Amino acid sequence: MEQNIYRLPLLSHATALGTLPGQPVDATYSLVKDLDQPKGGLGYVAQVVGRRKVRVLAWISEDMKVFPATQTLDQTPGGPGELHFDPWTDTPNSGAVRVQSSDGFDRTVTIGEYAVDGGTAWLTACTEDLGAYREGKHPLAVLLAACWIGACLVPRLAGKTVGSGSGRISELFRNMMNKPLPDGLDEIIWRGTTNNGHASVFERFAARQLVEAGAGQIRQIEGEHPLNVIRLESTDMFWMRFDDDEIEGLQRDLVLGMEAALNRLSFVDIEARGHDNGMGLVSTLTEEECFRAATRSMHMWAAHARFVQQEATVENPEQTVRGAKAARGGAWDVMTRFIAICERLKLPFRLEYLCDVDPKSGQMAVTFSVPTALMMPGSDFVGGQWIDARAERAGRAASYALRLAGLLAQAAFTTGVRVTSVDVTGRLGSLRGQPVLSLGFDRSPFQMGVQPAYVSGRFDDTAQDNDPAAIVQMLQPARHALSFGADRGLMPVEPLPLPKALVRQHVPLWKDKRELPDDIKTLVRADFAYELDVMHDDCVVKGPEIWDIVNQNEDSPVTAMFEVESALMQIESAEKDHGDRKPLYCEHPLMRLLMVNVEGKATDRYWKLPDAVYNAHGALSRLNRELGERDKAVAHSEEMMRLAPTTARGAIELSLDYTDVGEDYAGSADALIRGLKTALMPIDVGFMYYRLAFALWRTNNHKAALACYAMVLSMPEGPFHDKSRDESNQLRAEMGEEELPDRDRAEQTLRAAGIPVAPPLTLLEQLAKVAIMLVDAGFPLAADEAVWMLGIMQPADVLPALCRCLRWGAAGITPDSDE
Repeated sequence: MEQNIYRLPLLSHATALGTLPGQPVDATYSLVKDLDQPKGGLGYVAQVVGRRKVRVLAWISEDMKVFPATQTLDQTPGGPGELHFDPWTDTPNSGAVRVQSSDGFDRTVTIGEYAVDGGTAWLTACTEDLGAYREGKHPLAVLLAACWIGACLVPRLAGKTVGSGSGRISELFRNMMNKPLPDGLDEIIWRGTTNNGHASVFERFAARQLVEAGAGQIRQIEGEHPLNVIRLESTDMFWMRFDDDEIEGLQRDLVLGMEAALNRLSFVDIEARGHDNGMGLVSTLTEEECFRAATRSMHMWAAHARFVQQEATVENPEQTVRGAKAARGGAWDVMTRFIAICERLKLPFRLEYLCDVDPKSGQMAVTFSVPTALMMPGSDFVGGQWIDARAERAGRAASYALRLAGLLAQAAFTTGVRVTSVDVTGRLGSLRGQPVLSLGFDRSPFQMGVQPAYVSGRFDDTAQDNDPAAIVQMLQPARHALSFGADRGLMPVEPLPLPKALVRQHVPLWKDKRELPDDIKTLVRADFAYELDVMHDDCVVKGPEIWDIVNQNEDSPVTAMFEVESALMQIESAEKDHGDRKPLYCEHPLMRLLMVNVEGKATDRYWKLPDAVYNAHGALSRLNRELGERDKAVAHSEEMMRLAPTTARGAIELSLDYTDVGEDYAGSADALIRGLKTALMPIDVGFMYYRLAFALWRTNNHKAALACYAMVLSMPEGPFHDKSRDESNQLRAEMGEEELPDRDRAEQTLRAAGIPVAPPLTLLEQLAKVAIMLVDAGFPLAADEAVWMLGIMQPADVLPALCRCLRWGAAGITPDSDE
């Protein structure tokens, strides 16, 4: 018999398939079940070639996969098949219709969605023209056969690429993000231009947007600076990740312009999902509908305003952190409410912002980033044609920025009734950019006039896109600093002066002579704000100079020791008398806020020990280790722990004294256990658990050692991960353990062995309490690093953003503040 042609039995079970669009006019297809096939198969897709004769084309498995075949099969083929129905994991009786693309990129392309009820199935969305099979219910195997013919066989017979012009927009994005960014962008552009004959409407639209935004220059930028892009789960918006300090000027504009173009495409995806049962297929929208969806992303002010309005009645989840609760309407509550709103706004352009508030006076200030003209779209779709709109970019950027300024003012007023005045300043391109607008709003006029205009949709009118002056008239600011250029773009201005109440909050901490509230005095053992400073150093010998001495005399430890001790004597002779205050060194500002946990009295007060003194003891400990003088090394490390009871470095040095001289691993373990009681910084915690694991291993405390390795490996990737992984594998092999304990089991083991779980929860709770109290009392610079630590301990966007606001304030990030 001719290859892959088979004769059917006289009484065969063959189901004739209806004609599909695009199939050869002389071709007839059937679903055949009377040929030998693997167990559980649903039959073959076959072409009728004569009386009871068929040519086998594909086989359908019972798990809803279609495999191309040229003969009957005696065993089930592997892989996903060329077409497959994939059930959703979260929605029963439905799933995605997918094909394996033949474009050489090894892609799985979603072409639609199906639903099934018993042996009957139907399509709820599809990119392919399947004629009568696009509507109504059909036997499952018949629908699978029809989908394969229409989506795979017909395109292949026509010389087309299987899967071209199909797929979900989100899959296109995911494919882009799985590649180096320039390659991912180029692939989208290629699919929408070079491959234009087979491209979907969305792919053509996406290619235009990316080319106009400057995708061709991203490869050069990425070659100089690492670039990648993610899509935020909270908003579906794209976010370019890059080093803020390295990419500036035109390069930054291009990168953020590309981010904005991707966000416009994301809005198209969201719009498409609303039309095709949540699939977001590339063929769902027309070119005009794609343009309208992208344009609408910049004209959703009514929707944004309604969202902001709703937030006024929502409980603030960040009002309580680790059991510590901020006062309602206080600075912490107001700022975290404002930040939560900003983080959840779905905006096409990146929003960077800072805020400051003084609830007592009712004054709040906000600084935000304004998109540059280059970040705006470069063309419009009018009457079915694309027209150049680059001449209007500057005016449109100004109008967008002014609308956003008003929305941020609304968000500020929403945070609490005590906020009665808000000044909003926009900086061009980034928070480091030049101020180009500064508007002041008072609560009652804004709420009576401007806010209703937002909610009613007056700010959504596209006719005002190139008329920023009209936007200003609608905003009715109580005060302003604003200037427009000939192109209607924003010009640099001198911003409105910050209220004095906010300026006072950002006096450098070491200069801040304000008295602390009584309840805070007891917690931090300080009376004035400047006593909390640990960073300003005016000692005659600077901290780094001690290590310079050691490095310059690396061949002569004795000489290095002599010079370090001489430096100590010089410092002591120049140091003033501090009365009954105790010396204190803190490696990081947050460590200064934990003194209530240190042995002593509530009335104890401290003076800031120079960095050089602490470094000198550290250097002398190391130098004595090199000389084999363990007792002297231990004495200096113990002094480090006495002078800095909330800093981990002394315990680390002490542990090294014991291991490096005499290999006393029990002594090393004891030192590390002492240090872990106050260790907070992730780098310290990781290193101490890594060192402790090895020390416990060497002292035959294998179970606890393995738990310490597990603690390191449960933390975010760090410098000790590789060694911990290798050593833990060796230890498990020695113990006969098949797997590493998870975090919970590791903590249980440590507690049973009397080893602290770091960072200690009591310290984090104390840190949260003090940070909230300091922020509410108007001392943001004393709390910023504590908030940073709290933010990395509970992943979310609000606390890291609050840390930035506390650190920089609404004055923004300037060259002076960077220092």
